[in-house]
Amino acid sequence: MADEILALYCSQVLGQIKPANLFTISNEAYDVDYLIKIWNEDFNKIDIYFTLISKRKNTSSILCFRKANLLESINSKQTKIYLTSCGYQTNNLDTCIKCLQKKLLANNFPHEIGLFLGYPYEDVMGFIENNGKNYLCSGYFKVYKNKQEKLKLFEMYNKVRTEYKAMVDKNIELKNILVKKN
Repeated sequence: MADEILALYCSQVLGQIKPANLFTISNEAYDVDYLIKIWNEDFNKIDIYFTLISKRKNTSSILCFRKANLLESINSKQTKIYLTSCGYQTNNLDTCIKCLQKKLLANNFPHEIGLFLGYPYEDVMGFIENNGKNYLCSGYFKVYKNKQEKLKLFEMYNKVRTEYKAMVDKNIELKNILVKKN
């Protein structure tokens, strides 16, 4: 069951297409703390990490990320400038993630989270500037520029998810595949 969750929600990170994914699972259906512990034991050695971003009564949100890729992403020029203006210290990933956690707990959703998740800068800014309206299309995120390019990106996201799901359906443990690839 744990590999099914990873294939569904983390395949783009596992496949090195995105720096991070955020997903929510049921606290009633899963022992979230145990899952995070096991996943970190299995995947930290290949630079994939899981951290609890927020825990509510019924659900928990988990950030899956590759440290090196996420650090590179949040420190790209435009992203770094914007995140710094929002109060993040992008040079320290742990501090940056803690700041994101605090913002999420404050019940004022930080839309800059898209920058952590590897969404294109222009689309995150378009979302913020347009209050989530006036988008060209919607998929994994709302698109404000370069629609055709983003539709191809969505196809790539879907393809990698399908590939990882097929591995799980064949009872192939993802940790074994990823250790061999890295």
